[in-house]
Amino acid sequence: MISRLNLYDSNLNKINIEALGLYGLKLDIPSPSYSVTTEKVDGGATIVIDKQLNPRILTADFATRSIDYVELVNQKHKLYGLLGNNNEFYIEQTHRPGIVWKCYLDEWNPTKLSNKVTTFSIPLTCYKGYSESINKIKKTFTSSKFIFKNEGNVTIDPRIHNDTVIKFKGASTDLEIKNNTTNESWKYYGTTGNLDWITLESVNFTLNYGVNIFKNTNKKIITFTQDNNEIEISGATGSFELEISTRFYFL
Repeated sequence: MISRLNLYDSNLNKINIEALGLYGLKLDIPSPSYSVTTEKVDGGATIVIDKQLNPRILTADFATRSIDYVELVNQKHKLYGLLGNNNEFYIEQTHRPGIVWKCYLDEWNPTKLSNKVTTFSIPLTCYKGYSESINKIKKTFTSSKFIFKNEGNVTIDPRIHNDTVIKFKGASTDLEIKNNTTNESWKYYGTTGNLDWITLESVNFTLNYGVNIFKNTNKKIITFTQDNNEIEISGATGSFELEISTRFYFL
């Protein structure tokens, strides 16, 4: 039997589930749903003012094999300890390698088929409502205009996706980093030298070794919509590097 699902712990270390006699059969993923906030305007029309992705309940089907009933009972206790400890873990479909769902285990009970075979339909709650790439990508750009491609189908928002970090290294005066695709820009009303660097991490904007510069900026955030984003750098006064590191996210 070949497992069609992989499990990873909270640190994204792969768990050898087959060593426990556990085999993933399939993962059922419901369509996304949203909580919508609306408001009525003049004339009685209703407009959407906010839309939030809801958590999703996935169902993972597993099977275990054992040589006898005693081994089956031992496997069951190992599985409860592995998945039912109230810790987050990640699940991956082998036909979509590198894409994982961050989940928590809901209440579940195994269904006994025989003394040697047991199947499990395990409900998993993904509070984020989307999957993500296991590995972070890091891309470095040295020109004032370039394209950054969001390979997922979810907008990357540093306020939500705190793995996303933007770094500028080099000399500048009144630096501006603009996403022309979304018409968003981040500005720093100050100067940097050749050896200085600025880090944008969520709403934390720092210079060099952690000097907070939030009050000297326009206090804005840059997001990256799916597919191509046209980025433009202005205010650089010499050679520079603009580094973007992030994961990609998928509905």
